[in-house]
Amino acid sequence: MTAYYDNWMIKASAGSGKTYSLVSRYIRLLYKFRAPAQIMALTFTRKAAGEFLESILERLLEAATDAEKAQKLNEDAKLPNLGQADYEQLLR
Repeated sequence: MTAYYDNWMIKASAGSGKTYSLVSRYIRLLYKFRAPAQIMALTFTRKAAGEFLESILERLLEAATDAEKAQKLNEDAKLPNLGQADYEQLLR
């Protein structure tokens, strides 16, 4: 069975928090699916794609090593009360 989620497109000026919002959404989808190959995220440049990946990995690492950052990511990504071990698993 395939689950469909609303598509998102964010158009905003530089520095407005687009990457932060997209990273939070990506991590929420990663938690639900547990398979990055089932998630499609598009951007216009390779540089932006690299920054997006770097931000995902950075936020997961921070949440895996810092309880306060894990709680903040739970709030930002609208996730249940995941702990550091949960984020370490997602990072793997």
